[in-house]
Amino acid sequence: PPPVVGGLYCALFGLISAVGVRQLAKADLNVDRNLFIAGFALFMGLSVPAYFQSEAGQEAMNVLAQSYSPGLRDVVQAIGSTGMAVAAIIGLVLDNLIPGTPQQRGIE
Repeated sequence: PPPVVGGLYCALFGLISAVGVRQLAKADLNVDRNLFIAGFALFMGLSVPAYFQSEAGQEAMNVLAQSYSPGLRDVVQAIGSTGMAVAAIIGLVLDNLIPGTPQQRGIE
């Protein structure tokens, strides 16, 4: 039933969020680099899916399907409308592009 599925989603996504926060605790959050990466990834994880839900986002997806492939549209739509996927991809890309010491990155 839907209430049981809703309860499972709350527990599941709460656990996933807690694991993400635990990973952030390993990085040095006193460094501006890490604060920028974490803040930007979280903000984009909230705002990009909202764009994909809007009329402008749907229009952009239709142009993408006409220009390239309907399959590509489906992949971009699935990733772009999932906040966790957007935040994870942006966080991974920025962490690897912005220079930092191993200690700042939390891998030492």
